[in-house]
Amino acid sequence: MDNINNKYDVSFRISGNIKSINFINKTLKISPDYYYDTGSKIGMKNDKMVKRGDLRPGIWGISSSSTTDKIPTLIENMLIKLRPLKKELLELKSEGLKLDFFCGYFADDIVGGISIPSKLLMEIGLLGIDFELSFYYHIKRDSTE
Repeated sequence: MDNINNKYDVSFRISGNIKSINFINKTLKISPDYYYDTGSKIGMKNDKMVKRGDLRPGIWGISSSSTTDKIPTLIENMLIKLRPLKKELLELKSEGLKLDFFCGYFADDIVGGISIPSKLLMEIGLLGIDFELSFYYHIKRDSTE
């Protein structure tokens, strides 16, 4: 049984030397939920503006999170948008950009796991998309410890 405090995040990301958000937006006809140019400002550290360095890739992404829908369902919902764009996705990949699903599973304890159907993994692979899964556990400690 799922813990009500579990959370599932999925992002479809395109990363690499992204010179223009407009190029990706026009190619895919999708607007991103977030976007960072290579060298773009990303925040403050020690009172100085931190930039994505030349070695840090630009990132274009769409994301979804839920406390009820699990990772396979979130991926499937994104694939509804991405399936018709197979040619365009493979073209972006051939230009040296990385495509991936970055999935996060946030849980209160270390009981349980994630099951991804093989058919879904195969479809992701055929679209040229890598798959990454990270687990983030927030272990509740007994107050006597």
